Amino acid sequence: MQSHGVWTRILLIAFALLIIFNQKIKWTQETELRRVIFRGTVALGLLVILSVFLSTLADRVCLYLFFIYMLGMGSVIRNAIRPYKFLSILMVVSLSYAVFVAWFGFSSFAALAWFPYGMSFYTGT
Repeated sequence: MQSHGVWTRILLIAFALLIIFNQKIKWTQETELRRVIFRGTVALGLLVILSVFLSTLADRVCLYLFFIYMLGMGSVIRNAIRPYKFLSILMVVSLSYAVFVAWFGFSSFAALAWFPYGMSFYTGT
C-alpha cells in the first residue's frame, strides 16, 4: 500500500527543521534538545529513502517526528520580536489549520476516515 501523505509530512518536518537551523544561535543553550533535533534530522533523512520503497511505514514513523514541527513552530512564536508576536501566532495557527483542513477535507480517504473508528456519536446503520 502506498501512502501519498508521507511527502507532506516529510515536508512539514523539513520546514520546521529549516526554521530550527535558521535559528541555531538561539538553540545554543539547549544542548540535549539539539542532540534530539540532530537525531530527528538523521531519522528524517532515512525516512526520505525509506518512503521510496515503503511509504506507509515511513508515513507512520514520521508521526513520531511530529514534535520537531511543534518545536519549530513554537520557536517562531518564542523568538518573534514584540511587534510581530501576534503576526507569528497568526501565521502558525493559520498554517496548522490549513494542514488540518487539507488533510481531513481533501484527502482521498477523508470521507472514510471519520466513522470507521466507531465514534460514540455515530449511530449509522
